[in-house]
Amino acid sequence: MMNKQLNPKQNRIRETLDRLYDQQPPQFREQLRRLQQDPTSRVFAPLAEKLKLAPSALLAAVSTIGVVVILIQLSVSISGNQRKMDTLV
Repeated sequence: MMNKQLNPKQNRIRETLDRLYDQQPPQFREQLRRLQQDPTSRVFAPLAEKLKLAPSALLAAVSTIGVVVILIQLSVSISGNQRKMDTLV
């Protein structure tokens, strides 16, 4: 990393951020370290790691479950509307 001179205001901000970081629990610091390594993996990577899955596999599973839930809800809604139509006719 390239060392560049910071002005006094930037130094104070950096020192404050460092103190805040040091006050956080170890789990938070670990999560922040992972986020810095791979900024695109905010939700799925840590959860996938705990479940011992690839992040893409977890994302596919969650997406599939979401689509199935939506399709079931639509099916129930359509069948309810058909019953209402049958009682009207």
